[in-house]
Amino acid sequence: MEGEDAILLEPNYRYCHSCRKHMWGPSSCGCATAENYAGKEWKQYSILPYIENQKYTFGTKYTSRDHQGEFIFVQTEKNPGNLAEINCSGGNYWITPAGKRVVLVNDARLEKNCRTKLNDGDKIALLGKVRPRRGLYPWIKHESLHGFFLFKEGRRAIERQEGEDPSMSDDEDKVNFTPGQNYLILSHIFSYLPFDNLKTARLVCSKWDEEAARILKKKSTVAMDLYSRYNYQYPMGSMTLLRYAKEMENLHPTSLHLNLPRFTSSNYRSLKLVDDLNWFLLLDRCRHITRLNLGGAIFSGSDYKMHLGILTKLQATLCDLELSWQLYLRDESSGDHAFLTKDLNLNKLEVFTYSITTGHEEDVLANEAVLSYWAAAVQRVKRIQLKRDVFYEWKFFNCLLHYEQPFPQLEAFIITPLTQQIVLDLLLKLTNPLKMLKVHRLRQGPGQYYAKFEKLLQKHADTLEELHFVYDRDEALHLPTLPRLRTLSVGCMQLFGLNIRFPSAHDNNDVLDYERHLPRLAALSLSMFPSGRPNYSWEHHRDKLEVFVPTRNRNGEPIETRCVTLRKLDLRIYTGYGWISDCFFRSPSDPPLTSMFPNVWNDWMTRRRMEEAEESLSATFRSEKQIPKQ
Repeated sequence: MEGEDAILLEPNYRYCHSCRKHMWGPSSCGCATAENYAGKEWKQYSILPYIENQKYTFGTKYTSRDHQGEFIFVQTEKNPGNLAEINCSGGNYWITPAGKRVVLVNDARLEKNCRTKLNDGDKIALLGKVRPRRGLYPWIKHESLHGFFLFKEGRRAIERQEGEDPSMSDDEDKVNFTPGQNYLILSHIFSYLPFDNLKTARLVCSKWDEEAARILKKKSTVAMDLYSRYNYQYPMGSMTLLRYAKEMENLHPTSLHLNLPRFTSSNYRSLKLVDDLNWFLLLDRCRHITRLNLGGAIFSGSDYKMHLGILTKLQATLCDLELSWQLYLRDESSGDHAFLTKDLNLNKLEVFTYSITTGHEEDVLANEAVLSYWAAAVQRVKRIQLKRDVFYEWKFFNCLLHYEQPFPQLEAFIITPLTQQIVLDLLLKLTNPLKMLKVHRLRQGPGQYYAKFEKLLQKHADTLEELHFVYDRDEALHLPTLPRLRTLSVGCMQLFGLNIRFPSAHDNNDVLDYERHLPRLAALSLSMFPSGRPNYSWEHHRDKLEVFVPTRNRNGEPIETRCVTLRKLDLRIYTGYGWISDCFFRSPSDPPLTSMFPNVWNDWMTRRRMEEAEESLSATFRSEKQIPKQ
């Protein structure tokens, strides 16, 4: 049994609508509908991973992990405290009553301090101090009491096929999948496997475990969503961290996502959660984590301290941090807010993502103290992303504007709808040249709004390698020459024209010339956001397409456009339910995309080339038929 898990089942409460009787567990009412309840007599209560010398304590009062081991809450209104202990030893599970508690195994009462081996199918009753008096309530049985369980042995090990000798060596003619000898072959095969299949491959043998674990570390994120008050209320949820540590003991992913509930010092489950996190984030696990997404509700100083404690444990290795807090601090007991400014040394932090929801006006003092602290803590990052709308982030931007030269090492800036000039004011104060700028939507703003955006692009034109924005205004937007730009993504709303101009020249005015304006462009994405009664075809928006696929200059004279550096062309239309990406042109008057972008190869461009080849062959055949015979 060693290496396998045990399962505790509790009786399921059922009601028979035919005879109107209540049933617990395997009991039956005896009517004809009884067979409909097959398999529903028991429900899973807890899984006990087998870990040598591991102790599981059952009860209602959690005190500490050192004294109680893994604590499992038993729902009972009477007799609070520890009820029983289950220990793992010698490949078996052993149960012992806690103190003077009454514990029955198969209706036999255990002696005090007597350790009893558990076997598959044993029935456990944790009754507290005394057995219930059957004479007072004769219909009550053990099965109907909280603390009644069925012990089952888990079957988690992969069984060998019948007749297979476990000591049998591989035949010499068989392929030897051993990392190190054919490392590239096995790695290449595993790279195509879905995530779940990779986890299964780890169970085949130790060699496959090593190779699959190496790939899983790069692909996986440990997601612990403990925010719901029900998640940590029941044993299955409260043992999440222990089960993960057991099942993934050889796998240490570098990315961790924690979503935490509010902390209440008088709640035993909150105390256990804090201890569990402190145990889980020990040094041997912390040193692998480089990316953290930390979320949850923060209503008090205790909540905030718990989050800061996690950050302190991980600060030595964190390179990428996202804060997804619901920040509603209302702790008036600490007027100086000293508890909000605990020192953190995020020396390796390069990426910071702001996803914080701030509180109401009455919480402004405490919340602004936190935001001001984090504005200072992330000044050395190279990439910052703001996922919330700026309307909710103005407090954070106000803190950032206090710096004369904010973000001296910043290279990439990503933000959701750019609705306020405060963001442009901040960006114009940046001194380090940007390599990436993503603005998900340029909304119509007052005064010099677009002029400031043009000034920003001009300031970083020589270093920008990625530029993303959604155009939402009829006013002309002048883009500068972008000599290093490799990726350009432009979106447009259906109600507005795409009025984008480039630096003028004597030969084509301000029409796009890829060789001069975008000499290194490798990826171009054009997105349409229809509204009202949308037309899901670029054929109805040729004027917008003409900006980046020009066939005529401003005077209406034909010009030849060609971009040999482009490798990826993506034309998308958003339907409200998803994207339509397969937008290719069929009418003969369409622009010659294949000759404009000769190095773009994808499915729809391949079909377009085939259609053009067929049309050319058909035209040649028709012309040959019209030649008179000599």
